[in-house]
Amino acid sequence: MLAAVVLLAVLQAADGTDVAASFSGYVRGERWDFKVTRTMLAQAPAWEDAELSPPLPPRRAVAIAAAQLAELLPDSSKWGLRRVSLQQLLGGTRWVYVIEYGGPPPTPVGGMTMENVPIVVLMNGTTVVPTRSPWR
Repeated sequence: MLAAVVLLAVLQAADGTDVAASFSGYVRGERWDFKVTRTMLAQAPAWEDAELSPPLPPRRAVAIAAAQLAELLPDSSKWGLRRVSLQQLLGGTRWVYVIEYGGPPPTPVGGMTMENVPIVVLMNGTTVVPTRSPWR
């Protein structure tokens, strides 16, 4: 059975909490949740409509994400870059990069699971550290 778990959609918080968006990935039996707070977004530069390019260039964001992945996973060199996207948060000038990596090809023993992990990079070059919980 092929179970491919892909990046969950952005969840905009409308309940007054500090969480502006949440992203999740599944790695080696764990769920990794990346929560972007309004406080984090306020500390990062805005991307104004009049500016052609975002404050953090895409290639720099990818390099930052690769370094974060290497800290999170010792075998990060086996993971491949799948997607780079810009996500607008809070309906305005606050943006983040969501850089998705896919795990090594699954082995046929014990089923096949495709692992994915999003690395969230703010416009000030900081990343969001995930909280981990058992995958149920």
